[in-house]
Amino acid sequence: MFPTMLTRTQFDSGALAGLASIAHPMRETGHWRLAAAGRRVAPRSEFDVIVRDGGKARYAIELAQEPRNDGIGLREGVLAPGGRINLAARAAPAGCHALLFGGQREAPLWDSRALQEGDGYACMPMRPGAWRIENVLGGAVGRLRVNYPDPRAIAQGMRPAATPVQVRAGTAITPDDLRIDPGQLLVFAVDSPCRLVVTLEEPDDGPPELAAWREERSRAALERVLGRRPD
Repeated sequence: MFPTMLTRTQFDSGALAGLASIAHPMRETGHWRLAAAGRRVAPRSEFDVIVRDGGKARYAIELAQEPRNDGIGLREGVLAPGGRINLAARAAPAGCHALLFGGQREAPLWDSRALQEGDGYACMPMRPGAWRIENVLGGAVGRLRVNYPDPRAIAQGMRPAATPVQVRAGTAITPDDLRIDPGQLLVFAVDSPCRLVVTLEEPDDGPPELAAWREERSRAALERVLGRRPD
């Protein structure tokens, strides 16, 4: 069974999957070929990237789906210089990565398993608890707490935060101690080689008194529907 967005306990920029994405700037004009790689990735899943004046600012690519040439999931995208390819792999249970080639196919010019300065990585940890953020290529470490969405506070009208949280990643994770609500996006701006791994270390299932609160709330709701029984 594939991990759902609520049960996923790890995000890895080098094995893209789930609620995560990578952005890579294309600064030079030319014709490039991007190939998806990884387990359970469709063979020959490749995309043409053309960089020229008049192109678009963004080319979105779903790495885990077989590209088509009928107007959906086009094989070719045209970017303006400085435009970005945006990579996702929501349908890849085991994760995948991308390789970018120029004229020579022997060696990739860019490998998404080693993000470079100017790249971006975004992920959305939903499971409440304590998480560890690590750049496994450089050793930088940060801490993340995903708050438990207490239904008592929500019942009183409080709403979780929804704005993205900006983080810098490279030789350090800045800020290195983060707190977010479920549904907030972590957006990493990369300033040196990175492979970012965000791992749940200690889940938070909420305060123990919640069970009694839910039981009382259910009993009160039942009484409103059926009428209070005489003592």
